[in-house]
Amino acid sequence: MEDSFIREMEQLLCAQEEEIIRNLISENESFESLINDSVPKDNADQAAGDIDSKVLDVVTRRELQKLNQVRNAIARIKSNHYGVCIRCGNKIPQDRLRAIPYATVCMDCKTAMEKSAEPK
Repeated sequence: MEDSFIREMEQLLCAQEEEIIRNLISENESFESLINDSVPKDNADQAAGDIDSKVLDVVTRRELQKLNQVRNAIARIKSNHYGVCIRCGNKIPQDRLRAIPYATVCMDCKTAMEKSAEPK
């Protein structure tokens, strides 16, 4: 894989990492304001607050998962393993990496994984 492409992907991944961290900080501030705004409420307000809290929790978990994937991709770049499928060892096409810079499997392996996960 070309060095210029690897550098481009590393810059993109680092930018994604920074954006995710900013989002997590913002979500944390939103969560803190939800907690701090805990004056006695009626049942409807409490239910809406519970829903907001659960949605925020799901979003935070997804962001943390994506942050982990991005950081793992950066580590693979640094160890010269970026762009190599972890299942079959083949190169992951650049088009796939442009679409999902933290992809760990090639399309053939991804398709096989999805087929094996389908209910029978």
